Formats: sequence, C-alpha cells, structure tokens
Amino acid sequence: MKNAVIWTALIVAMLGIWLALSIISNNADRVSYIPPADNQEETDNLKKEISKGIYEVCSDISDCDIEYGIARIKEAGLDSVIVTVIDEDDGNSLAYYDSDILDRAEYIANGYIEEIIRVAHQNDISVYLSINMPHNYLLNRHPDWITVWSDGRAGDYYHDDYFHRTVPPPRWIEEDEAKNLLKNLIAEVSALGPDGIDINDNFSFTDEYIESTDTTLFASFDDFTLEQFGGNPSMDNPDWLRWRADQVTALIAYLDSVTELPLRPHLLTHGNPYAYYGLDYEKLGDILDVMYLMIMPDQPRSKYLDLAGQTEGGEYLSVSTYFIDDLENPYPLKTVMSWIQEMGADQINFYNFASIERHGLWNEISR
Repeated sequence: MKNAVIWTALIVAMLGIWLALSIISNNADRVSYIPPADNQEETDNLKKEISKGIYEVCSDISDCDIEYGIARIKEAGLDSVIVTVIDEDDGNSLAYYDSDILDRAEYIANGYIEEIIRVAHQNDISVYLSINMPHNYLLNRHPDWITVWSDGRAGDYYHDDYFHRTVPPPRWIEEDEAKNLLKNLIAEVSALGPDGIDINDNFSFTDEYIESTDTTLFASFDDFTLEQFGGNPSMDNPDWLRWRADQVTALIAYLDSVTELPLRPHLLTHGNPYAYYGLDYEKLGDILDVMYLMIMPDQPRSKYLDLAGQTEGGEYLSVSTYFIDDLENPYPLKTVMSWIQEMGADQINFYNFASIERHGLWNEISR
C-alpha cells in the first residue's frame, strides 16, 4: 500500500512537470526577448516608457497619401515623424518646398511639407524636417571644394552619392558663402513650422573600404583642409584626429546657433566614429540637447551598451533602427527594440515607412 502511494505521487509530480514544460514551450514564441539586466539602472531602463517615431509618412514620396500615412502612424501609437525636406538628387541640391535658394524637386507635390505638418499636428504627431547638407549646391559652383580621399582621388571617384560627393567640414565653417547658405536654408525650413530640424549624416568626414586591396580610405585630404590643419595629416597622429573632430563639432555648433528649434544631427556609429567620421560624442553632448544615434541592424547588444556609455552628455537620447532589404538583419526586431530600451534611450525611430509597409511590421512596432 505504501509503495502504491509513493508511485502515485511520483506519477502526479511527473505529469505536473510535463504540463508545465508544455505550457512554456507553447508560449515561447509569444514572449518578447528581455535582455538580462546587470544592475538596477538597466532594470529601470527596461521599465521606462519610450517614445516612437518613423521616417517619412508614405512609401512613395512622389505619390503620397498623407492622410493615410498619418492615420497609420497614429494607429500604431507613434508620436513623431522625420520628413526629408532638402535632398541631394542627381547632382543637385533640391528642396521639397518653395525655396528662394534651391530648385524645387519636380516629383514632390505642391504643399507637400506644409500638408504633412498640418495633418500631423492635428493628430498630435511631432514633425522633424530632415536636411541633407546641400553639398551639390556649392560643388556645382566650386568643383574644387570637393573632399579628397587619402589616396588623392576626389570624393566622388568611387561612388557618386550624397555621402561621397561632399564639401569637407572646414569649408562649411570657414567660407562665408557656405555658412550663409546653411543659415538661410535653416531659416526657410524653420518658417514651415516643424517641431525640430534633423541634419542627415552627410555633414561629417567619411571612409571608403576598397575590397580589392583590403584597404580603408579616409576623407579630408583636400588642399584646403590640410592648409587649415597645418600639420602632419596621418590617421596615426592624435593631433590630426583631434583637429578633424573639432571641425565637425564646430560645424554642428554653428548649425545649432542659427536655429531656436531642437537640432538633431544624425550621428554615425559604425566602427570608430571618432576616427572614421570625426564625431566626438562627449563634445557634441555638451552642445546638443538631443543625441541622435544611427545604429545599423547587424550590431550586437554590446555595441548598444557601449554607445550608451559614450553618449551620456545629451539631455535626450534618440536611436534609429533600420529595415534594409539588401542587408542581413541577424537579430529579431523585438530584440533590437529591447536593446535600445536597455541602453536608456528616450526614443526609437524606425526606418522607414516603406519598409514597414512592405514587411508588414506595423504590429511589431506598435505600442
């Protein structure tokens, strides 16, 4: 009799364990990944409410249903949108509004920017107008102002796009023509009524990897930049790296000084941002209210936490994550979102409306 009771108890216990494991297994796919918190600060970050934004309001800016786009954004619980307002296209700097300085992009409908701001504000959605630095406006007038790679070739030799056909930062802060161009464009954009101004990532120095020779080239070796530096331009020279970073900081400080709106330069995070792009996060944090980090989706959790430690200076931390079809995204979206929250970010921005529509991600990014 005693043995029977023992065996019955064992069977009941085994059934209980089996049932518990089944429940866990069946629900595993429905549990969002929460990374382990190493201390109380990380735990608090995971509990903190985070703002959410998105790039653009439609999949096709040349045929944009603004009302539909804003409705989708609001339904998802997002509270801000980043909208391109000045772009580099086919060797020209173009405005998406009626500008007294730049040509208007023919593929953008009249009143496009103004209508986005009107509809967004009606729905309590903030609008940040994003400016691509108008390099082509200056280069079409001063071809010799183009930045030069460390191998002596012009910046657009390998790629002719907005990030390679550029004027180096020292020109922007030393030439009155360049400074006045930026000042007047920011005044025009501010007058449209946005909640802030974003500067896209083509304001810094850049790098270029040559796969055939396994070498990395760096920009900023044009005669003007070297004359301004007046020293030995070597990537192994700390004075050269310090000076380059100070040029970018000075450019951002100037941009910030000519607008009363929140300014959000999009800061690159790939590799070593200080050496590659001249981004001194500590000094920029002393200037900017918002530190805006652009983290590509192939970066591991350690990168997010490392950047959190480097960018503590700003009052507000905003982070972008991306869905790019020709890039492998090794980490699930929910995992990346949890890392961004873990690093203490105040806001996450999703790039972009078209990708979210195409991949059916609205539910995943919703509150």
